Amino acid sequence: MDLNQIRYFLTLSETLNFSRAAEMHDITQPALTKAVQKLEEELGGILIYRDGKDTRLSPLGKKVQIQFERISKSEDRVREVARDYNAQGYTMINIGISPTLGGKRIVAPLMQFASGNTKVEITLHQTDPETTEEMILSGALDCAFCTQMSNRPNPKIRSFALFEEPLLLACSERHRFAEYDSVSPHDLVKEPYLDRLHCEFRADMAERLKMMGLMLDPVLRSDREDWIQELVSQGFGITALPESSKVMPGIVLVPITGTNLSRTIYFTSIFGSATSEIVQRLAKFVETVDWDTGSVG
Repeated sequence: MDLNQIRYFLTLSETLNFSRAAEMHDITQPALTKAVQKLEEELGGILIYRDGKDTRLSPLGKKVQIQFERISKSEDRVREVARDYNAQGYTMINIGISPTLGGKRIVAPLMQFASGNTKVEITLHQTDPETTEEMILSGALDCAFCTQMSNRPNPKIRSFALFEEPLLLACSERHRFAEYDSVSPHDLVKEPYLDRLHCEFRADMAERLKMMGLMLDPVLRSDREDWIQELVSQGFGITALPESSKVMPGIVLVPITGTNLSRTIYFTSIFGSATSEIVQRLAKFVETVDWDTGSVG
């Protein structure tokens, strides 16, 4: 069923006159009759009794009339909300954020953009790096701050690098490593390790340790960044974190020698004229940010 069928039925249930109801909707009587018959077929029963000139609702018709009125009122409310929203000039923007990307560098510039664009409503969505491009192409996201790009660049996607950050060791502030200037891979593998399943560095780090004859033996694995960091802060183990991912109090980050692993953070959106005006404005703003300090040039 569609909304037109529901509208036709509700008008007919009030007028009990096919000709008048058709006229009110500016359609022919046969078209209205056909729409109501189709609705009856979909619902599996008669909605309107037609006895010559006498027309009345069936018991089923009376039942569904109440529900259809609620649907009609909901539709009216949606239109009202949209009308008020558009009248006030608001624009919505959906931004994807990688689950491993902390807010340390991203949030402050975004809030600065929002303060200068007061009629823009920003919604942040945690996204899987492997599906970010797909979500942007489908319109589910307007843009994203990505930590991993496809090996095959899509010509419909525009991306530019914002900053690069190293992979660091994360330990409790009470752990002995917290006093070190750096930690070697040999020290790393001797400690209880907490494995971040969303970490972009997992495969590269395992490969580099293997080349050194070393191997991590995790005591726990999880795709929940907050759980891993909570365990680290309480001293149950160590993990490896990109620099901007540190969000939990009580965690100290220490450089890891001999791995030289780092990642690049990108801003990604649709390329060309398909990009909305507000996303173009955000992209220009993002390019003016000094991502090392968070200041806007």
